[in-house]
Parts: sequence; structure tokens; C-alpha cells
Amino acid sequence: MLKRPAHLIRNSAVAGLLALFCAACQPEGGTDASAGAVEEVPALASFKEGQFESLDFDMDLQAPEVVFYDTNGGEARFSDFAGKVVVMNIWATWCTPCMAEMPSLAALQREFSEEEVVVIPVASGMMLTSRARTDEEKTAALEAAIVDHRDTLQELSEGVLPFYYDPGADVTFAAKTGAFPSTIIYDPQGVEVVRLMRDAHWDTPEAISLVRAVLNGAR
Repeated sequence: MLKRPAHLIRNSAVAGLLALFCAACQPEGGTDASAGAVEEVPALASFKEGQFESLDFDMDLQAPEVVFYDTNGGEARFSDFAGKVVVMNIWATWCTPCMAEMPSLAALQREFSEEEVVVIPVASGMMLTSRARTDEEKTAALEAAIVDHRDTLQELSEGVLPFYYDPGADVTFAAKTGAFPSTIIYDPQGVEVVRLMRDAHWDTPEAISLVRAVLNGAR
């Protein structure tokens, strides 16, 4: 009987031991192909259908640096929300579609931690159509408009969304949008990622997925 060369015997033994070692290291049920896999972030263009067919990704503007106001009349700026995804919504009580989508924006906020995503409705242009002439008339008209918008938002969002207002529409002009409603989503660096110049159902799976994709860095 022919004898196998010693080096072939050694190589075969080593290969056998390696095979046994590899098999022992496998988890039960075989190799898990998904182990360590990174979740794929969908491209934002994939959301451009249905109610989001008119999504616009081309503006790429920095969030406006202009001042707007909170419910107590204090100054607010978008830089106050640095490090968070900001869903900014331009609305007014005279705008029926604005009112219709507000409950769904509140539902959208409930889906996310406010440490990551904030929905910021800004009541805009309250004084642009005012017929007040004297300072006293203007003050009274603004106070009435603030109460009207604040109470309406409180009711529509069930207290979930914060009240901000922009009586001269400075935010609207700086963001380069004249549509009501308008929703613009900014990334944590304050750069516009996407805008929608119409109303939408923001509590739908595709809307929530869109915001989550921005949170995960999609472009």
C-alpha cells in the first residue's frame, strides 16, 4: 500500500481541525446573515409619490435667522432647536387646509422624542391683512389674533404642539415660501432637507418614515 507523504498528512489534519473549529463557532441554526447588518436608510426621493408627489428637495436653505415669538411673547429662533430635526409648519386660522392637517402634525410629534424631532407650527402673517391704523388698534388686533390662533392650536393639537407666531410673516419670507400651509423639514444642522407646499396627513406611515429618514441622515 502506498504511503502518503508526511507533509500531506499534516496538511489534511490541520484542515480537518480548522473545519471543526469553524463549525463550532457557528451559532445554532447556521450563519445569521443579518448579524451586524446596518439598517439601510431609504433615499428621500423614494417618498415622492401619493400625497408627497410634490416634495421639493432642491432648496437646501439654512433655517431662517429671523425672530418669531412664543406663547408668552418671548423671542424664539430656529437656532434654539439646534441638534434636532425641525418640522416647521406655516399656518393660519383662515386657512382651512392648515386647520385640517394640524391634528396629524400633533400625532407626528407623538411618534418621536422631542429630544430628536420637534414639530414647530408658526402662525404667520396675522397683521398683514389687519385694517388697524392707530397703535392702539394694532395692539388690540394683534392680541386678539394671538388668542385666536393659540386657542385654536391648543384645541386642534390637544395641547401637544407649542404655540409660536410671526405677525409680520418674516419667517415665511425668509424661508421663501408663500404657501399656506407649508411644511419644511430641517436637519439637526439647521439645513433644509425637504419641503411640501400643501397640506398632508402627517400621521400616516409614509409621513412618519419620511421624518425618520431625515433623522437618520437621508438625502
